[in-house]
Amino acid sequence: SRKNLNFKILDSLNHIAYLDVLSFKEKGNKFDFPQHRFKKLLKKHFKAIEKNEIAHLIVDFRFNGGGLINNVSRITKYIAPQPFEIIDTTYLKKASFHKIFPPYLIFSYIAGRFVFKKFGEDTFIRVGSKSKKTKLAKKYHYDKQIYVLMDGGSYSATTFTIGLWKDMRRATFIGMQPGGANWGSFAGQWKDIKLPNSKLKVHIPLMKIIHAQPNKTTQTFFVEPDYYVEQSFEDFIKRKDAQLNFALDLIKNK
Repeated sequence: SRKNLNFKILDSLNHIAYLDVLSFKEKGNKFDFPQHRFKKLLKKHFKAIEKNEIAHLIVDFRFNGGGLINNVSRITKYIAPQPFEIIDTTYLKKASFHKIFPPYLIFSYIAGRFVFKKFGEDTFIRVGSKSKKTKLAKKYHYDKQIYVLMDGGSYSATTFTIGLWKDMRRATFIGMQPGGANWGSFAGQWKDIKLPNSKLKVHIPLMKIIHAQPNKTTQTFFVEPDYYVEQSFEDFIKRKDAQLNFALDLIKNK
């Protein structure tokens, strides 16, 4: 029943709002390749956050399986303390490079060789550019308190975002370990194959992406929550949201 990018004010007296980010890919219009709707909704919500003088923003990343990396930058530019980059290094094996930039498509292949440099015998590499950092939002930038709800269903682009915000020391994290590693991920583009005997379909990532985290705030394999709060089976049966309630109590008792 959750709706992606749902926004609501939970407590107008204490200026508490809630933003539910269920996916980093807004669905509905199959022709919306640039994800204009995702961008438009974010702007609308952060405008409302400023208008209502929200002092405490709860961002729900639970069960968010990821999406498009571009949308990580789009939400982060509203809350980051300074311009940032999200990717440190991208690696491609030779076979993956030829899959993404096939030599028979000459312009695509040339573009690929321009972006990725040879790194050893069987690898291509692209290093992030510090001169091309994402700038902060000019309007509706939010610099007050953020509380992130996360769990084992938070992975891929969501883990990307959680690690980035943790490195920025930009939020308080509540819930359980996310499902993805903090250092980076295998993602970007994929090759789907069917195994000949079992007929199982396998979704193989073609890229190795190292997350940009210049402050090295997190040294563990996973991003650990600041407050470990587990949703029990009893809470689930009673429709009680233990993690959201914990965040609300934390805010009101500060």
